[in-house]
Amino acid sequence: MILSEVSNNNQMNSLCTNCMKKTKFEIQALFDYLDADKNGQVDSQGMFNTFKNFNTIFDLTSTMVNAFVLLNDESGKASVNREEFVNGVVLGISERELTNDFGGFSTVHQHLKDIRKNNAENQRVPK
Repeated sequence: MILSEVSNNNQMNSLCTNCMKKTKFEIQALFDYLDADKNGQVDSQGMFNTFKNFNTIFDLTSTMVNAFVLLNDESGKASVNREEFVNGVVLGISERELTNDFGGFSTVHQHLKDIRKNNAENQRVPK
C-alpha cells in the first residue's frame, strides 16, 4: 500500500494529492542539503562524507550508503536525483515499519530487491 502511495502520489489520476506531503518536504530539504554543487544528483561518496559528520544514533557505513544508491538509482549514473532519493527514503522507512516482528521481510523488501535487480540488468551494455 505504501509503495503504491509513493509511486502514484504525483500522477494526475492519483486519489491522494497530499499523501506524506510534510514528510516528503523534509526529505527534499535533506536532499537539497546533500546536493552541495546543486547539480540535481547526489552520489554515495558525497552522501557518506556529509552524513559521517552528523550526530546519529547509529554508525553509518559506506556499505549502507552504497546500497541505498544501488537500490534507488534508476538512471545508472551511480547517483540519485531528488525523486529517487525521496522515494528511497520513504520506501526504506516503510520497510522498517512493515517488517514483521519475527524477523522476516515484508513484500516491500522483495520489491526493492526486484528493482535493484532490474536496474542492474538495464545498466548492462550489450555486446
